[in-house]
Amino acid sequence: SSDLSSGINAEWPLRPGFEVGVHIADVSHFVKPGTEVDTIARNRTTSVYLVQRVIPMLPRRLCEDYCSLNPGIDRFSFSVVWKMNREGEVLERRFGKSLIRSCCKLHYEHAQDMIEEPDREFEPGYLPEIHNGYTARDLSKRIAVLHEIAQNLREKRKKYRLRLCVDTTA
Repeated sequence: SSDLSSGINAEWPLRPGFEVGVHIADVSHFVKPGTEVDTIARNRTTSVYLVQRVIPMLPRRLCEDYCSLNPGIDRFSFSVVWKMNREGEVLERRFGKSLIRSCCKLHYEHAQDMIEEPDREFEPGYLPEIHNGYTARDLSKRIAVLHEIAQNLREKRKKYRLRLCVDTTA
């Protein structure tokens, strides 16, 4: 896909905790309520991803450029940022509009490689271009933190048999 509508990050400004952010492209700067683009987007509700084709919810110029969280470019987003420990316990949270600058558009395979081979020195050209002064090692460390938190949360869910229940009677 050529659009990038979401991103994640992990930082550790405070020891022993982490800051984990999830960022979704904020199209509200470009799509105003009641406009033709808004009406089309409401009717489509989402982009549709087929094997060799994408039917975007918004005009391609918005999806692939202005509203895409492309690396190295400031972009508007809506974010949730959690301060948490390694076990995934949320110590603090905040939601809001933000301006982010992605450092890399990693594919799932790249992130998996970083999880499986945390000390790997990636050969030039294997990873997509990395921006904002980060290195492959920086990304590997962050992926490792996110993976560890995810594993700990998964174990908690299993241990306590936690699951999402939706009340459909209302």
